Amino acid sequence: MISLVSRVGINTRLTLGFVLIIVLMSVATGILLWQSRVMRTQANRLKEMDEQFMEVQRAHAFLLSFHSASEQLVKARDLARLLQEAPVLRNQLSDSRRQTETVFRGIEPNNILDPTVLPTLETIQGLLPSQVDSLAALASVGDWEALHQRMEQPLEPFESLSAELVTTASRDLENKRSEAARQIESAQIRTLFTLPGIGGLTIVVAALLGFSITQSITRPLRFLVDGTSALAKGEFGQQISVQGRDELAHLSRVFNQTTIELQQLYENLQRSEQELRDVINAVPALIWRASSDGEVDFINERLQQFVSVPPEDIWGWNLQSVLHPDDRARFVAERRAAVKDGRQNEDEVRVRRADGKYCWFLNLRGQQGGCASAGGR
Repeated sequence: MISLVSRVGINTRLTLGFVLIIVLMSVATGILLWQSRVMRTQANRLKEMDEQFMEVQRAHAFLLSFHSASEQLVKARDLARLLQEAPVLRNQLSDSRRQTETVFRGIEPNNILDPTVLPTLETIQGLLPSQVDSLAALASVGDWEALHQRMEQPLEPFESLSAELVTTASRDLENKRSEAARQIESAQIRTLFTLPGIGGLTIVVAALLGFSITQSITRPLRFLVDGTSALAKGEFGQQISVQGRDELAHLSRVFNQTTIELQQLYENLQRSEQELRDVINAVPALIWRASSDGEVDFINERLQQFVSVPPEDIWGWNLQSVLHPDDRARFVAERRAAVKDGRQNEDEVRVRRADGKYCWFLNLRGQQGGCASAGGR
């Protein structure tokens, strides 16, 4: 997977990783919103069905109340009171009918309890005002017996129909309530299992992408660091493994090519240095070189043979070990002063030969202090 990830650029793989995570989170959010909408729809459905059932019960209770009030007016045999209460009863019937229409007008068609509920209520409530008019007409002629018969016959079918309507609405409400409860429970179960599943999948995908992308970046970087460390130690033979076609792969190829060119350059320098050493050793003179700080770092073979001392015993400031005891302090002091001031230096000093004899040498130091030579007499 790491090699597959390395086939695209670092910017592209990071972008794709973030996009994939955002897509998974968006899917989880979409599912949550969908299930929330399902539950909200079912809750609204339950609310509207309860409103319908309560309205049916209210209309039935109002019908019973109307019957009771009408019956009391007839039993009282008070014409003036009946004529006074009749308009009030008509207004109450009109208000009750408008309330029923308002309630059912706000119900969505899919949430109607039973298609026959509203027409039945409208029929009952539409016929009741005529009953009030009939009562008022009979009372005005003083026919109280006819009023008693009128109260018993027409309202009983309405009450029976209204009671049956309450029963039907209650049964239908129970069935649809159970169905809505099942829908809500199913939505809750889907939410309960889907969201943790997608959340877990998102975490796993993010972890895999993070590991793969991190490894695809850190591994080449580690190889580059190791290659750079080896190059700093002069090990030019180490080549970095190139994987993929991203920026780090291009950098690795450039590093490998640079290493090859540096190795060739180093080998050329070594050959040039060896040729220069061969030339210096072939010169019929005693030559030594000091760095800019005055420390000896090279002597040619003729000087080594002359003093018969290993080069490492002379390097640094140890050249004084082969100088005459009387010249050492002066030589060292003048050399240090010349190095400190950065000026040219020329003096004569006696150097011990291999057989123990001392010979005079003319010592020269350039202004930059790069090298010096000596000749004996």
